[in-house]
Amino acid sequence: MSKACAFLAGHWKGMGKGYLPGREFTYVDELVITPTGPLLEFVQRTCIDDKPMHKETGYIRPSGSAVAFLVTHVTGMTEISEGQAEPDALTVTSHSLGRMEASKEPKVTAIHRRFWRVGDILNYEVKMSTSTTPTLTKHLTSQLQLLP
Repeated sequence: MSKACAFLAGHWKGMGKGYLPGREFTYVDELVITPTGPLLEFVQRTCIDDKPMHKETGYIRPSGSAVAFLVTHVTGMTEISEGQAEPDALTVTSHSLGRMEASKEPKVTAIHRRFWRVGDILNYEVKMSTSTTPTLTKHLTSQLQLLP
């Protein structure tokens, strides 16, 4: 595993806040990042009132300070994002998004993710643009605690 992304490894859980046009919501966010050879496996689950809401699975592929983020969303979207790792931080922006034909509107057109770690806390922010909100806009923020 690349030292540039080692800070992400672990089982993380905490509260998140979501932003959609006209409404805000809170949710429980759980993130498990496991080293698998040179890659990191990524599994994220969210729930509201113990009801599963969203899931993403994929891999983080570091190469020096460059990073590729390969993700499949439960909504039928695939994402390839690329960016840079810094000490205790990672920022990626979507390079390619794929969607199944039956996916609901509005369609995601871009995603920007930032992870940064301070001690045993992993902060996570997602900005997103869609077919109805063309500007990258804050979509999710989470503060996750490293679990034993």
